[in-house]
Amino acid sequence: ADRLRIVEGGRAAGAGGVDREALAELVGEVVDADTDDVLAVFEEERGQHDRAADGLAATVDALRRAAVDALVLSEDLAGQTAWFGPDPTTVATRARDLWGLGVEQPVEAYLADVLVRAALGTSAGVRLVPAERAPTDGVGAVLRWS
Repeated sequence: ADRLRIVEGGRAAGAGGVDREALAELVGEVVDADTDDVLAVFEEERGQHDRAADGLAATVDALRRAAVDALVLSEDLAGQTAWFGPDPTTVATRARDLWGLGVEQPVEAYLADVLVRAALGTSAGVRLVPAERAPTDGVGAVLRWS
């Protein structure tokens, strides 16, 4: 309910249409507020050394355990890669780590794509954040459990 906003206008004949600029502004406000909420929880949990994974290694480990509730990614992860296998939880920063998990043919892909695949495959949420607000290595997570 706190995300609900009413935008004047409509699609019916004579309704005048929807002000796309106003709509984009409202969506931006809701996304910004939601991002602030996710980052506040992440910071609190990280500060308590509890339900947060901070950095690439800790986040990959949490994704392997399907422990991620919300994946937090920097918008600036361009060019970095990681490895994955057939299951959403078979993720690693090195191919040989997946060989040790029984994955015969690991696949390399962009880091953000691998992490988002793992998150969505385990029913976790995903939040892109500006680089200046991102966790260590541009990657972190709020965990379901510690």
